[in-house]
Amino acid sequence: MSKRRGNNGDAWAELGAAQALPHSEESERAVLAAVLLDPRVLPTVAGRLHADDFYLERHQHLFRAMQDLADEGSPVDVRTIQARLELRDQWTAAGGAAYLARLDVDLPDLGRVEAYADIVKDRAVRRRLIQLAGESARGALQGDTPTLELVGRQQSGLVELAGGAIARRAQPIAAAVHRLVEQMEDGTGAAVLRGAPSGFPAVDAHTNGLVGGNLIVVGGRTSMGKTIYGFQLALNTALERKRPAGVISLEMTLDELAVRAVANLAEVALDQIRDGNLSRGQWIRVLATLRALNEAPLWIDDSPGSSVVEICARAHQARAERGLELLVVDYLQLIRGDDRRRYENRNLEIDGITRRLKALAKELEIPIILLSQLSRQAAHRGGDHRPQLSDLRESGAIEQHADVVQFVHRPEVYEPVEEGLRGLVEVIVAKVRNGKPGTVEMGFRGDLSKFLLARPAPRGPDPF
Repeated sequence: MSKRRGNNGDAWAELGAAQALPHSEESERAVLAAVLLDPRVLPTVAGRLHADDFYLERHQHLFRAMQDLADEGSPVDVRTIQARLELRDQWTAAGGAAYLARLDVDLPDLGRVEAYADIVKDRAVRRRLIQLAGESARGALQGDTPTLELVGRQQSGLVELAGGAIARRAQPIAAAVHRLVEQMEDGTGAAVLRGAPSGFPAVDAHTNGLVGGNLIVVGGRTSMGKTIYGFQLALNTALERKRPAGVISLEMTLDELAVRAVANLAEVALDQIRDGNLSRGQWIRVLATLRALNEAPLWIDDSPGSSVVEICARAHQARAERGLELLVVDYLQLIRGDDRRRYENRNLEIDGITRRLKALAKELEIPIILLSQLSRQAAHRGGDHRPQLSDLRESGAIEQHADVVQFVHRPEVYEPVEEGLRGLVEVIVAKVRNGKPGTVEMGFRGDLSKFLLARPAPRGPDPF
């Protein structure tokens, strides 16, 4: 009897000791036999299965060798498989020539290989469910991991399993083109690529709006206003579009964001709000803001030191309980990676975080705004201080996973500027998958925590 796979640790041993874990040796043999008989079916099978989906260790060795040979453009047959496995010192463990010769004995119908592959995938998902349950039970019993993190790991694992359980089947492009033509004919074709409005039309002209499934990174140096920009996107979504939005703030508290929300919407300066020294007109605007926010579908999570697993868990919970169509995370460098992994360096950890948040955006089918600090390069660069993609900390990982990269830049932060440039902020669209890079000039009122659609005019006294 061939050994079962042994890379799942104690969880399988504990939960699978009483009976064999779910698997179908016959289906595994049938899949491998089908590939040997007709290697042309391998692309179809490989679209459904990975080597680790096979339960028996010898079958893992055989399928991995078949895949590697096909990827290299080499023929897939008994001789080439033998040569590959001998190089890896796995030929004996895979059963040798005698085992391969007997594989096709139990193959009833070559035309049903897809059904056999689906059975193998189904049993693999069931085994991973058992593994996930074992890890969750052990973590809950030991009590040395925060409960929310345990829940987040299980939730992420279940989402990943749900995706893996679906057999991926290619679809004809004609169907998508047909839908596009219909939308173009009835005037809704723009919806195919255009996302929801952000509240900043000039920026949307470059990015096609806030597109579901996109990871949108907004970078900026300290004091440039990236937190205000991200928060205002959430306010625009909740108040103007009446759609549920969330903010996970690892830097500011709920009370600090509340002050900024009132300043932004009521157009009352921050220092006046803190002092409580308001005119009658300002109080009227503040109370109107309170009524608007009381009905707004906007939630804030200011839990400090969150891990990416906890962030994903909170997002899934919010989506299930109250809906979620936009998530703002402030900011990347304060997020901890998955505690189950041991990263060699911070770059690899950032890679894991951004990859997971991109996957979360696709899972929830919402845009995620991820704020990020920039390196000090821009501050020390002579002449033009405008940020570049290379200024992103751990830029390779961030740029790779982001669908859109924007920078917030205020020239007056670096040096004194003439009157016409005061209050100017540039939103630089440096990368966009389905749009056009460019720079948008807007106004910025730091005292109001607010981005304006146009440069602010010189300010006089409050009319009230």
